[in-house]
Amino acid sequence: MSIIRPSSRTLAAIPVLLLVATVLSGCISEAPPPPTNLRAIGTGGTIYQGWDYAGATAQPLNGSIEIDVDDPSNSGLVTVRGVWAGENFTITLSEFNHTADDFHDGGVAMHFPEHGASGNGNTLVPEMFLLLATWGPATFELGDEAFKDPYTGLENWSAHLMVTDTGIRDEADGGKVKSASSGIYSPDAPADAIIGTDNEVHLIIESTAPAGDIPEHNETVTGTAGGPMSETTMFPVPVQTRDANIRIEIDFGADPQEVGPYNAVLRDPEGKVIARQTMAGTQAMTKSATIEATSEVIGNHTLEVSGPGAPGEFTADITVTHPPRPFYWLHWEEVTIGAGGR
Repeated sequence: MSIIRPSSRTLAAIPVLLLVATVLSGCISEAPPPPTNLRAIGTGGTIYQGWDYAGATAQPLNGSIEIDVDDPSNSGLVTVRGVWAGENFTITLSEFNHTADDFHDGGVAMHFPEHGASGNGNTLVPEMFLLLATWGPATFELGDEAFKDPYTGLENWSAHLMVTDTGIRDEADGGKVKSASSGIYSPDAPADAIIGTDNEVHLIIESTAPAGDIPEHNETVTGTAGGPMSETTMFPVPVQTRDANIRIEIDFGADPQEVGPYNAVLRDPEGKVIARQTMAGTQAMTKSATIEATSEVIGNHTLEVSGPGAPGEFTADITVTHPPRPFYWLHWEEVTIGAGGR
């Protein structure tokens, strides 16, 4: 039997062929790297207030969110449009910046787990695998004007966006975030969260003020008003937020020597009169009034009590009730995700 020997040219080509085969096999077996930018659109949507896991505060948004963000450059644009409480609103995120933790990656991060037991972030929501997350400021327009943060009086809000590969809210069951052990999710038991497989978009919009509600202010003051010089007594009324409810109950009693009228005026820090009451009465009548107003400006307001009649002693009970620290959790389940275009 004759033996066919390969030529020297064939032998020389074998290493090259092996190298090509190795390269090609690597191309076939290795998955392509994940994209570094993302576009997504969410429609419909629901808004919740605070860490509402039971869905008790759910309100429909009747709107959309459009996302176009690039990870390497920490740039992009997120726009939310819809109707909330009967008014058109727009939320815009166009600046993304690094915060306290390394996983924030300069303000835009992609393809990582966050929250729950992941070790990234807190347990206030269950662990989710995020296709995209952003951190940075947001602007919020309600109607035709800027919706200012009542705790700071400023137009900037704090925003955290999450586009997920795993779902945590069940809109078909009232928007609940569920737990296998307690029914409703608890941050104390993050491992018990029930996780779905649907894509979701979550957008947290909150005040830039420190966490926690500002407590109610209660104070009782006494003074004298009226007399020959029409004496005016003034008291500061501390107001720490916009949209605070100010209620002042003034009572001159029924001293027969005290004859009105007496006037009570509430001014904001800019001197604008925001409430006024007149207490008229005869010697036998109790002269009292209640002033109520909503603050539009942060700072000390002023209560002025005066009168042209006989001097009278009065008591004023001042109550300032501040709104809860604003915190809104927006959620979309109808989400279309594609590669970014940046």
